[in-house]
Amino acid sequence: MHVLIVDDELSIRETFQAFLEEEGYDVSSAADFFEAESLLADRPCDVVVADIIMPRVSGLSLLQRVREIDAGIPVIMITGEPDVSTAAEAVRHGAYDYIAKPVTQETLTRVVGRAAERKRLLDEKRRLEAENLAYQADLEKRVAKRTTELKALVEISRDSSATLDPTEVMEIVAENVVTRLGYKAALVSFYTEEDKSFTMGAVYPHGALLKRAVELVGYDPWKLKFPLDPQENPGLEQLLHGDVWLSHSFHDFVRPVLSKRVADAMQRLYGTRHNINAPMWVRGKLVGSIIAARKTEIDAAAQEVLMTLAHQAGLAIENARLFEEARQELGERKRAEEALRERATRLELIARVGQQTTAILELDELLDQAANLIGDAFGYYNVSVLLVEGDEIVLKARTLPSLRPSEEYIRLRVGLEGIAGWVAGSGEPLLVPDVSLEPRYCTIQEGIETKSEIAVPIKLKEIVIGVLDAQSTARDAFSQIDVFTLQTIADQLAVAIENTQLYEGARRHVEELTALHNIDVAITSILDLDEVLWIIYEQISETMDITSFYIGLYDEEKGVIYSPLTMEKRKQLPPLTLDIGENGGLSGWVVRTRKPLWVEDMEKERDTLPVRSIDRGVSTRSIMMLPLIVRDKVIGVISAQSKEPHAFDERDRRLFTGIASQAAIAVENARLFEETNRRLTETLLLQEVMQAATSTLDFDQVLTRTLETLHTTLHI
Repeated sequence: MHVLIVDDELSIRETFQAFLEEEGYDVSSAADFFEAESLLADRPCDVVVADIIMPRVSGLSLLQRVREIDAGIPVIMITGEPDVSTAAEAVRHGAYDYIAKPVTQETLTRVVGRAAERKRLLDEKRRLEAENLAYQADLEKRVAKRTTELKALVEISRDSSATLDPTEVMEIVAENVVTRLGYKAALVSFYTEEDKSFTMGAVYPHGALLKRAVELVGYDPWKLKFPLDPQENPGLEQLLHGDVWLSHSFHDFVRPVLSKRVADAMQRLYGTRHNINAPMWVRGKLVGSIIAARKTEIDAAAQEVLMTLAHQAGLAIENARLFEEARQELGERKRAEEALRERATRLELIARVGQQTTAILELDELLDQAANLIGDAFGYYNVSVLLVEGDEIVLKARTLPSLRPSEEYIRLRVGLEGIAGWVAGSGEPLLVPDVSLEPRYCTIQEGIETKSEIAVPIKLKEIVIGVLDAQSTARDAFSQIDVFTLQTIADQLAVAIENTQLYEGARRHVEELTALHNIDVAITSILDLDEVLWIIYEQISETMDITSFYIGLYDEEKGVIYSPLTMEKRKQLPPLTLDIGENGGLSGWVVRTRKPLWVEDMEKERDTLPVRSIDRGVSTRSIMMLPLIVRDKVIGVISAQSKEPHAFDERDRRLFTGIASQAAIAVENARLFEETNRRLTETLLLQEVMQAATSTLDFDQVLTRTLETLHTTLHI
């Protein structure tokens, strides 16, 4: 810490400098206003100690100049006994404190120590604010980039779903990898199980670059086949396991078909350094791969985006391939002609359903829209979408207009209840021609006229995340074409659900940081303790659904926790004081151990808690409780509670932890400010009492004036 001493007397400057250097401060000194101003311009200063009475320009003028340079620098005024009122006036105009002569070493080091600590806290606050702004700006850039990528995925999925030509699908994918995802080059290949090899399907960009690449190869690259042989090329094992394959060398992807010389020349031609190979897997089947290259490193987020695109492209290619197979079978015979026409019609409907749902980024809207589109397109009696939550599968959307239960009304145990529960547990589709003969069928609501039912799993990366269910009022209403139809739509729906989850995750992260920023802005500009506590409560209640909330302040000398703000159902309760010992409940334990406490369900965890809780007011089930720590010192405890079990997720815990850190600094600043104001009031009171006592020798008058001063100042 750098301290500047300003006094016209050399002996005082030298004495003060010796006192402070003994305490480890870096000390500079000046004899007058102008020398001090020059020193302040040359070198930053943390604390200024200045005499009020100086030749030419007074210490009050220096105070004003210091505040113009940096209002955060504490200024301590040195005054003689007759100048106490002037010093008090200086405090009202921004001086941190004053010291009356004669100045002792203990007094000087104590006051300078408090001022230096205040300056350190202010510098730390400024640093944190700057870091917060920089982090928020960086996060906004990343979210904007992520949003752009998600929009690109939606648009690519929409474009690729609009065609049933496999070659056209691959060309759309290759072009969009370059134009929308920022790669320099892309190659899409399809895989054939018969000869276990990859064949080029589309390359982008076209034109002169592609022509030059063909010249490097020396023959038609579209006829090349790249065998899937891990022994010949060990890196292919990653594609077989469904993982992305990263490499700095394009040759790793195309050996042994292309030589290293040719592969390196192609890489130089396109100006790339980093390559990625993403496999396209559909329902456990390898369909093809996407090879993309660019100059910059391919991070985890970019890998995830390309994997998602690969999954979407694989679905589109597989759908197109199936459609192509169906179209080629049209000429075989008349019965097959009708069946294939129906399949083609369904595939077109599937493409339309996929095109309309992939653009929706809100989960509830997506599921409702999907159920209604499927029901309208295929004429099913009822279409339901259920999602897995833990060990249950929960109804999220349904088309029956008169039967729209609340979300929690229909919940089935995975693998144990109902047709949908069995499909969720097994991961296999189930077609039931007659539900009256099916033991796994269960009636979940009266009035339903279901006679036959079909259910298929919704899988994301081979994990069942839900079930798509369709019902009919006629027996034997479904066939294998319906299984194919619903399974294809379910695969598309899985991708759309993943997109909504990615979007929701990014949106919630932005909301979390915005809430932290809003709280920081609200409390860092306020030094009234009660107002700070109230703002903290209001901000938390706006971002979380809480039943109860309180902040307790720890008095280390008395060994108690005093809670000036306790809220229950948005009503303030009377203050509460708790002993810090074993009878201090959960709050006392958190303060003593300096550890956070998370309770998911009080009813189930009560016997496993470290101490017995103190029941007060409304019974709560979920609890978040954190110690308030500033400079490794516990100053209190903050808690938010809910009457519902499992009310707070990981995002709430992360946000609450950030708020607790901000709250600890704000509370400590408010307490320090109150202490400074109290000391100033006491000093002014003593001054006025001394003036009343020295203005007359009449004891009665002295007593009367003293009492009047106490009455005026303390309002008693």
